[in-house]
Amino acid sequence: MAADITDVHSYPNSMMLIKQPGKAQVLGEFGGIVVFIPDHQSNSASAWGYITEKPATLPIKYTIMNQHLQLLQREGLSGSIYAQPSMWKENKTV
Repeated sequence: MAADITDVHSYPNSMMLIKQPGKAQVLGEFGGIVVFIPDHQSNSASAWGYITEKPATLPIKYTIMNQHLQLLQREGLSGSIYAQPSMWKENKTV
């Protein structure tokens, strides 16, 4: 079966795929930042994610991730998906 895209899932930071002629390059999943918000979680001792940030540093980390995407776009990246922008209950991923 042939496909028109190549896809990679890369956490927490994005990375580029090996270029394949005639195929769009897509970063199908990246991200996975955990942010603990005091008094807004059932279990502050446990959460799933790839990297933990404080609420004050989240915008900085997210901005850096998006700047990296812009570099990858210049190298041929066609699309990206920030996975799990919000989870509830056990996960605290942003």
